[in-house]
Order: sequence, then structure tokens, then C-alpha cells
Amino acid sequence: MNKLFHYEMVKVLACKAGMEEDEAQTVAYASQFADDCAPPAEFYLDSLPPGVKCAGLYNEESRLFSPVRTAHKGLQYILSLARIEQFRVLLAFHFLPPGDFGGDEKSFRAQADGNLAGRLVNRAVNDLAEVNDCDMRQGRLIALGLALHSYADTWAHDDFSGIRQRYNKKNNCQVLRNGKWERDYCAGRFEIGHGESTSPDCNVTWRYRNRDSGEWVIKDNHARFLEAANRIYCILCRVTKSDPDFSKLGTSIAKAFEIDSPSAVFDDLVFDFNPNAWSKAALKIDVFKTVDRPSGQREWHYRLLGDRRWFLFQEAALAQRNYILGHGTRTCEVGA
Repeated sequence: MNKLFHYEMVKVLACKAGMEEDEAQTVAYASQFADDCAPPAEFYLDSLPPGVKCAGLYNEESRLFSPVRTAHKGLQYILSLARIEQFRVLLAFHFLPPGDFGGDEKSFRAQADGNLAGRLVNRAVNDLAEVNDCDMRQGRLIALGLALHSYADTWAHDDFSGIRQRYNKKNNCQVLRNGKWERDYCAGRFEIGHGESTSPDCNVTWRYRNRDSGEWVIKDNHARFLEAANRIYCILCRVTKSDPDFSKLGTSIAKAFEIDSPSAVFDDLVFDFNPNAWSKAALKIDVFKTVDRPSGQREWHYRLLGDRRWFLFQEAALAQRNYILGHGTRTCEVGA
């Protein structure tokens, strides 16, 4: 799925479920930020913001911060060829297995509304319900948004795996345009995720031939995304303790999908997403100052600007990665 769902639709669903708009913005931003968080490998930082621990990410002695990457951007896409990145980034955040996964890599393929994704979201909802403190609540809202991203992706990425696998190559991918089947754009040929087709993330109808039977598999993403929106609305209504009746809202949601613009249909809401907003509010790079290490390596030096949301996202990302990878027998290969 793309920003129209992960940010705009999630914000609509959160607000219509009864969440205050500032909290809905936090959840929706975190949901979309999972596709945009691609920080450098590590950097030097004098200290952390008050109330942030980032255990496992920040070394107080060396002052090095090793962030969690939830996406690849630009030249970073080459990193996805490494198996450890496929586990830690793609599988942990975008291609969740349907349940506890073992030695058979067929069990790694995502499945719409899969059990493991459902448990992840339930965990986030329950954690949020346990806190009233505003500072702690912000971190739990961010964790919920991140979990909802992965949960929504199970509908878009159904039958794909986050690791390099022959089965990810779909035969003869086609997309329906103006009543005719046309060849789908091919984004890559590495058999990782849905790198060979852009259609799974888009509000289109598309198809491919099953590798084993040769029969056409047709995916109506309009219907699939509407189903995902319904399920996420019910989840958010659990948070707000409101009526999860989707029937009236569903008509407007369907219209938003038809025109590919939730913001146009729900013009009573404010939509404001900048992928750099949280990082720019949290950190500023000091380009004139680097730190020499005994190894001869030099790290960029950052200083704090006061905002905690980027750091809270980092905490949530590490917790989710550990949770998802902790449900597999192959964790030893990649490190949780």
C-alpha cells in the first residue's frame, strides 16, 4: 500500500473512530513513516531526550546511536539484497508471515489478516490501554501506527515473501486499465518481495498466473483495501471504545478509493505529512564536526533539537522487529 492508505486512510479511520485529531495524526504519521524511515547506519549523539531510553540502540559509553531502518531509500535499495536486511526490514515490517514461521520458507509468505499480524496489533492496542500518562501514551500511539502499517500490508502483500524466494516471481503480471489487461510495469528482477510488480501497493485490479497450476490469480485491490479499512476501523474503535459499525462510513471510504483521494472526500480533516518532519524536529546534523575513533572511522555528529517522536518511533521499531523475528526458528541467522 502507499501513502494514500497508510497515512490518509489511517488518519480518516482514526478520526472517525473517535480519536482526537492530534492523536490520529500521530498514529497515521507513524503508519506511513514505516515506508520512509531509512536513516544512516549509525551516528554520534551526546545524549538522548528526557524520558527516552532507546535500550539496544544507544551506547552511553561510546555515544553511538544505531538506528532501526524500516525502509530502504535511494541507493539503500541495494542493501535489500543482503539476507539480514530482508529479515530485519522487509519481513519484520512489510511482509509479516501469517503465523509463527519455521524452516519451510513457504511459511514466510504474507497472508491477508494473518494471525501474527493480528497478534502484533492486539499487543499494541493492549499496551496503549494500559497507560494514561501523556508522555508514555505518545510512544504507544506510535507503536500502534507502526503495527497498523504492517497489518495493512498483509492485504497488499498477500502471497509475497520479504526474503528472496523464487515464488515471489509472478508469471505474466498484468494490470486492468480501461477494461483491458496490460503488461504490468516491472520494477526489479531480484525475486524479493513484490519487486517485480508495482500493482500490489496500488488501488488497481491486477492478475498473474499461478506458478504451479498456470491458472490466473486475480487481485481486486479496491475490494481488498476496503476490507483492510474495515478491519482497521474496528481495531481503532476498540481504542476509543466506540461503535465499530462500518456501514455508513464504508460508503465514503469506497468513494475515496474510487477516486484515489481520501483527503478529497474527507475535506473536514487536515492532512499534513512530510517524511522528514519527525527527524528534523528531533536532530540536526553538525556537518563541521565529526568524531574520530581508534579504528580511524569517523561518524557524523548530531545534536538534539528537543522533539522525541523520532526516538519513540525507533523504540517502537526495535520492539516490533524483536517481536516478529522472535516468532521464527531461523532468528539465529539474522539476530533479533
